[in-house]
Amino acid sequence: MAQKFFLFALLLSSLASAGAAQADNPWTFSGSVKTYAYSLGREPLAGSAGEFLSYSPFRLRLLYKPDAVLTVEAAGELDSLYQSGANGSLGAFLPPVSSYRLFDFSNPLAGPQDGDGERLLQNLDRLNASFHWGNLDVILGRQVVSFGSARLVNPMDVLAPFNFQTLDQENRSGVDALRLRYAWGEFGEWDGGFVAGKDAGWGQDAVFLKPHFRLGGLDTSVLGMVFQENLLAGLDLQGSLGGAGWWAEGAWVWPHNGDAGYGRWSAGADYYFTGDVDASLEYHFNGAGRQDASQYLNLNPTAYGAGTVYLLGRHYLAPSLSWQAGPLLSLQGQAVMNLTDGSWWLLLHAEYNALDNLYVDLGVAQPIGAGLQGFLPQSEFGLYPAFQYADLRFYL
Repeated sequence: MAQKFFLFALLLSSLASAGAAQADNPWTFSGSVKTYAYSLGREPLAGSAGEFLSYSPFRLRLLYKPDAVLTVEAAGELDSLYQSGANGSLGAFLPPVSSYRLFDFSNPLAGPQDGDGERLLQNLDRLNASFHWGNLDVILGRQVVSFGSARLVNPMDVLAPFNFQTLDQENRSGVDALRLRYAWGEFGEWDGGFVAGKDAGWGQDAVFLKPHFRLGGLDTSVLGMVFQENLLAGLDLQGSLGGAGWWAEGAWVWPHNGDAGYGRWSAGADYYFTGDVDASLEYHFNGAGRQDASQYLNLNPTAYGAGTVYLLGRHYLAPSLSWQAGPLLSLQGQAVMNLTDGSWWLLLHAEYNALDNLYVDLGVAQPIGAGLQGFLPQSEFGLYPAFQYADLRFYL
């Protein structure tokens, strides 16, 4: 079914693209068809092995811009998902769907609710109207609201963050929000809004204010937010030094329910050595994590619930190296190192531009670290499964 779904979606995407190209009007169509195949090894916590996942999202985006004032955006996905030997690892590989939505259509549209088998999912990911009056933009509806500049973990982003194992990070999950953005000066902006929670439940929503400005040559953002009644204060800095770009992002959370407050910080830099090679390095501190691996399952409820924290330790280092090996081929190596317990997560990735708008990716991920001793973890990434993957991506 996944192969038939991919071919059918590819045909629909091509027809939509051709129709948009022929029509000289304010409507714009775009989209993509992708298919991912994963083969997973043993997951120590679940004690199972041999899981296979196939994930094929078909995405269409519609943009309507009749004049300089109004822009309407709608985008959605139909996803064909197959898994066998389910061991609970699925959530780390699929793009997350944010809980900050007033409503959502039920899933799955077809197939079993969970476990092995094939199912069809939907995701109405964008549905918003933007109004532009001079320096003021007002956006109402399902839209992207994200914060921060860090690569591995964005401490300021608690609405719809990605897990670093998620390969498809092109489209961040939309949230239901009323957002106002006002530009001032050459680089300044006031950005604020209200983000609705599920079923408009009291205490499930978020309110934020984020001024952005230049300070001493640095791009600077300050964030104040209340999310699910928890208070967050954040700071994001970006600059350059000696040909390298750098960033520093941090946030502190004060839970409303008596849980311990915690801070998270990310800082890193990237450098282009030549036109073909670039490298980056990022450090992340997770104040909600544990110093002792045996305490990894003793979690702060606010941090690992509403706060969307998922790393278990305290100190991390994430180096990355990319090489444009040819006009059509790029290679990448990435590592995530838990400096507290000595475990690693390694990823090798190759991308080939096979045809116009058609890409082929191959990769392998390998965790390194001790697993369980009895029921207690001995390292973080020793709990992760190894996996291999391949994907096809077509854009219109």
